[in-house]
Amino acid sequence: MEAIDEMKNLWEKSKKEGDVDNLREGDVLIMIKSRVNKEKRTIAQYTLASWVWQFIGYTLLVNMIVRFWGNWISVLACLAGILVFAQFTIKYARFCSKIIKSAGKQLTTVEALSDSLKTQQANLNEFFTFKKKFDFIGIPVLGVVIVMILSAFDILPGLDLNPAPVILLFALIQTIFIMATMVEDKKRFIAPLERMDVMIKELSTEL
Repeated sequence: MEAIDEMKNLWEKSKKEGDVDNLREGDVLIMIKSRVNKEKRTIAQYTLASWVWQFIGYTLLVNMIVRFWGNWISVLACLAGILVFAQFTIKYARFCSKIIKSAGKQLTTVEALSDSLKTQQANLNEFFTFKKKFDFIGIPVLGVVIVMILSAFDILPGLDLNPAPVILLFALIQTIFIMATMVEDKKRFIAPLERMDVMIKELSTEL
């Protein structure tokens, strides 16, 4: 909120002094862009981290397929994991494409910056909506894949032999991933969307 507060203070001061013309549009753009750029950095951090984790995940699953070739239950579990997460990767690639496309636009006016901010908010919200639905399916699938791989390594007993350790580990995996996802969503999606909404409202009422 620092950039918006600074803009409001400067605007109010100019109005009181009867010298609104001194508040140049370029000054307003600089103040707003500083805040928008901060949100862009937040999105960029998630983007980079997500691509790295997806690469690691696919590499691990492919390695498991090669390692357990012939153990068709494990192979099918890994293939299922790849197919499920491929849906996320495709949607995520489209989201990144939209972000890159919007980043290339020249924002020379406050109105253009406001429109760009609305577009970024819409893109981020669209992907976040998809991610929440995907996590509802993806997290349990990931838990099943991990449990099946550990069983294939004989680290866990078979579900038919002793289901208790398998069920407990699956529940633990779900708990850890759900908690981590909630924290990540708050930091990378919910908070930025809320800040963008505040900036859009400030722009519409003050400029």
